[in-house]
Amino acid sequence: MKNLFWIAALALLTCACSVEEPFDAARNDKYPAEVYARIENDATSDTRAYVDAALKVLWENDDRISLFNKYTYNKEYRFTGETGANAGVFTEANSGEIVTGNELDNVYAIYPYQESTAISNDGVITLNLPAVQSYKENSFGRGANTMVSATAGTDLLFKNLCGYLILKLYGDEVSVSSITLQGNNGELLAGVADVTAAVGSIPSLSFRASGTYDTLVLNCEVPVELGATAEDATVFWLVVPPTVFTKGFTLTVTDSDGNTFEKVSTSSKEIKRNSTFRVKALEVEINKATVPVPEAIDMGLSVKWAAYNLGASSAEGLGEYYAWGELQPKQRYYWDTYSLCNGTEKTLTKYNSENDYGVVDNKTVLDLEDDVAHHSLKGDWRIPSSKEWEELANPDNCVWTWTTQNEISGYLVTSKRTDNYIFIPAAGHKHIDNYSQINTIGYYWLNELPNPKDPDWTTFNYHSSYALTGTVRSNRIDVHGYSRYSGQSVRPVLDNVVRYVSCDDHLSLCEGYDRKLSVTAIDGYGTGLVYFSKDESIATVDNTGNVHAVSAGSTTIRVTTSDGSYSVYCSITVLPSPEIIDLGLSVKWASYNLGATTPEEVGYIFAWGETEPKSNNFSWQTYKWCNGSKNSLTKYNSNSEFGAVDNKSVLDEEDDAAHVLYGGSWRMPTREEANELYTYCEMAVNYTDKIVTFTSTINGNAIVFPLSPSAYRDFAVWTKSLSRYSYTPDNAAILSTTSFDNDCSETSRIAICNIRAVLAE
Repeated sequence: MKNLFWIAALALLTCACSVEEPFDAARNDKYPAEVYARIENDATSDTRAYVDAALKVLWENDDRISLFNKYTYNKEYRFTGETGANAGVFTEANSGEIVTGNELDNVYAIYPYQESTAISNDGVITLNLPAVQSYKENSFGRGANTMVSATAGTDLLFKNLCGYLILKLYGDEVSVSSITLQGNNGELLAGVADVTAAVGSIPSLSFRASGTYDTLVLNCEVPVELGATAEDATVFWLVVPPTVFTKGFTLTVTDSDGNTFEKVSTSSKEIKRNSTFRVKALEVEINKATVPVPEAIDMGLSVKWAAYNLGASSAEGLGEYYAWGELQPKQRYYWDTYSLCNGTEKTLTKYNSENDYGVVDNKTVLDLEDDVAHHSLKGDWRIPSSKEWEELANPDNCVWTWTTQNEISGYLVTSKRTDNYIFIPAAGHKHIDNYSQINTIGYYWLNELPNPKDPDWTTFNYHSSYALTGTVRSNRIDVHGYSRYSGQSVRPVLDNVVRYVSCDDHLSLCEGYDRKLSVTAIDGYGTGLVYFSKDESIATVDNTGNVHAVSAGSTTIRVTTSDGSYSVYCSITVLPSPEIIDLGLSVKWASYNLGATTPEEVGYIFAWGETEPKSNNFSWQTYKWCNGSKNSLTKYNSNSEFGAVDNKSVLDEEDDAAHVLYGGSWRMPTREEANELYTYCEMAVNYTDKIVTFTSTINGNAIVFPLSPSAYRDFAVWTKSLSRYSYTPDNAAILSTTSFDNDCSETSRIAICNIRAVLAE
């Protein structure tokens, strides 16, 4: 979508510069402080850098371009206009002495800015087409849509370099984390390319021999939930260079759990510059690998142990074999297939502290994202540590008996603390493509690397290409290092600590207002939570859980733990924002009732002190603040004959429906604030139009109330004040046509009444 901003802004920029000033190489401002830009005027609606709902090209603030202003120096300019503008100004993003190269025949500009972008003396542009693009709803991510401009002066006219593959995907409970595109004949799709652009002509590109890729990946930073039907299919955009897929292409969809769906098309397909290729709506059917969740056996230790191996379904089952830090079993186990290296033990890409073995990150314990037990079983399941294995192996804690069960040899491990037991089979391991030592030895991955400073490891190979393994054989149980690529068993453990996340079930607020989600997070989940709004046109949420109401409607906020293992949901209702009526009084009044959209509409009805509107069943048996009768009040009471005494006479903020549903500074009026309407306004009841009007004697402004749903009053609106009489705490003050000496009347707390919100000065 940000790409679309680029194009639009470029369009306006040219229009704003109606007289093109010739370039003067002798001037000091070889690179001016500002330039204007536009998109080609004959562009179709499918040509865009960012697009809104009407397919209008727009800019985003801080979008950036490269400019070669008659010289081969790459200067960065940024869009300084407001997000959503379709034209604007680009200003230089860096200053200082310009070191110029050879003079060019034209002025060239490229979106997006890249420091590596270069241009030859004859105007051939070398740039990088991104192999990884970011998801943007109903468009494509910032920087994906490369554009170039070649002009004689400084009035820029940008043209698209690529075309667009538009996918519509749907599926039942599918959350997409990435989409991969690959040609079936190895077509190049990204990387270093040379671009030829000339004034008035169509730009073209050709890929270099190196630094190129045959795969495009669309990443979803937050997993995207697909529509359930073809009619509700979710749209994804990929920016693709002009390409003929001679043998078709393959699309691979990966869900948030790492499961995949593949769609292969074998017929020739062409994606042209400046046009779209739309794929018919595809149903995504994820083949989710089902891993049996084992019983967690309490051995009286620091963790609970799985009843059987990962991938097995019984105590004697050998289960699957995994390389250390990998998430799926495979056919071949060696360095050339190990995912955390580049083909050899000396080219490690993660979990390494030695320069001779690859990239150094000094990590010694598996991240949860690389822990196959956690990945497969979710929750608090994971691979055990060496301390936890040694705790299980300690003869003070458990008795280990070598035995055979259903023709499988292994150890029966019985707890001395709980009498519970588990069976650990001698499952052997898998080296390259051969199984070895089954029924003789069992190799079980632990979640850490050997510690070279530990004197116990001096006799072992403890370098970074090894990981720790808990080993069982008939004569001993120990821990040692083993090559990471090896296919070994995993016996999961479950933390005894309960982790928990919760948030509001429902949140309501008024358009334009903010409210923070109430999130409870325990045991490490308090940080790293991810927040996601299903419909940002209704409500947005930031990374702290603050919700902003955009427009009236309903949506859902999802709160997910940083490891993706657990999510909770909050439904969001955004209510229309009422007009604020100033009657010259101590507070300003909303123009209509809570839950209404016009002054004449009745809106929601409430019992006093309840924040959930009702449609019926107004009785003491259902009232929130009692135990079934008016003589068993649990809150807002000063008379012991009516229940628990707290001497509260005004609603707390959390029991004020106007504040709870609207948010911000909105609240219900007090008795005194409601009385101001009687004192400083003239009241008129119109039974024909079914309204009551209060007209201010101070400034002439008026406020309208609808006639009440109550059969015995013209209208009835709650205040936040309890009855003024201690002998009737079961009543509360209301604004109505009935008043005594300009004072509110009172009615039962379970009466049918409306609420009209106020704002304090």
